[in-house]
Amino acid sequence: MTHPAHLQRSAKFRKRWLLNRQGGMKARIARLPVLHALVMQRLGCQSWVRARLFSGEPLWVCTGEATSRGLLSFGYAEAALTALMLETIRPGMRVVDVGAHLGYEALLASVLVGESGRVVSFEPQFDIARWMSRSLASFRHARVVRAAVGDACGTAEFAELDVRRSALSGLITDDANHEQGRKIRVPVTTLDQAVEADERPVDFLKCDVEGGELAVLRGARGLLERDRPLIVLEAGMLGDAKTGSRTAALTALLTPLGYRGMSFEFDGALALAPLGKLHAGHANIAFVPPGRSEFERLATP
Repeated sequence: MTHPAHLQRSAKFRKRWLLNRQGGMKARIARLPVLHALVMQRLGCQSWVRARLFSGEPLWVCTGEATSRGLLSFGYAEAALTALMLETIRPGMRVVDVGAHLGYEALLASVLVGESGRVVSFEPQFDIARWMSRSLASFRHARVVRAAVGDACGTAEFAELDVRRSALSGLITDDANHEQGRKIRVPVTTLDQAVEADERPVDFLKCDVEGGELAVLRGARGLLERDRPLIVLEAGMLGDAKTGSRTAALTALLTPLGYRGMSFEFDGALALAPLGKLHAGHANIAFVPPGRSEFERLATP
């Protein structure tokens, strides 16, 4: 049975989505609480301000930064991923967010799992992680790890872009070679090593690390085999995700573990279909685990 609070949040999200889609005076009125920040953004000023999410929680964002622009104007980011989280994350669950950036998904997950759940987020950019920690400070069941995630523990070279493009920063590897940005060394851990006992079993894993998703999964082999979380991965903007080389590599790694790849989209309602059967206007794909009845229905839409 769906918790009433989840139904209310889902209704709020859909209402805000419809309002943003329709535009007009009502949409402009909804943005009045952050009007000062929107004006600063229009004037080209860069400043950390509080956005107000569709569910009412505040989140620190930076005017002019790509993700922040949507959060300030709309009250959410990545509508399809938001809808999937609202559909699948329940109180008491354990959620891991790799490449958490500003912490939008981490904050939403913290609200959805409640105090009986756990959320652990990984972000190697020091200033970004500091502001995310401020946003999550009131959630005692949320933990922020200031490190990158890969297939081995140690340190690695990281290309850190300016704040406005910080969502595109990433480890410099053969698979994801960032030629721009300030080169720094950051700590690297694995999920098998970093996720603590009270944060297990992991139910939902979101990973967006600018091309380093395969390394993250290789360093989480034990977690994937034992916990069987629902996984959301960035795989590139191709529409037909089935034809992408990154998607093919991710599928090849996860299929032997029993996972089924799914495209998903939100257009007033959440839609899912096997890879290649649904045109998605975003870069994420979902992998549904075997043996988890609470998720298996997603694989048979």
